[in-house]
Amino acid sequence: MLNRLVTSPYTLIWTIAIATCFPALPSYARKILKTNPFPTSGKLIELTNGDLMCYVDIIDFRGKKYTLGADFEICNRTRYLNQRVKLTYRKTKVNHCQGIDACGKSIVKNLIVKMELIRK
Repeated sequence: MLNRLVTSPYTLIWTIAIATCFPALPSYARKILKTNPFPTSGKLIELTNGDLMCYVDIIDFRGKKYTLGADFEICNRTRYLNQRVKLTYRKTKVNHCQGIDACGKSIVKNLIVKMELIRK
């Protein structure tokens, strides 16, 4: 019986009719549905200076490990290692060359620009 309802042309017509009667989600609701791919807090595991940016290894509260880009001054925060931190991001232009030579190419990335210690 269920297969007959799903494959019935009437079911398809009613589905289309109902879908067209309801408006799309308003813009504020779409913003709520978007998930942030970057963690806003977590336990700081490692800081590594790279050629283009500082690299931050962090574990979020679910136990997922991330390697994120950050400003070079963030790598000086070694006293935050193995502690919980709050992260703030900003879109920043990053050099996009293969070596250390300046080639004039850049890309925009979300980098950590602020790191605060979370006090318990």
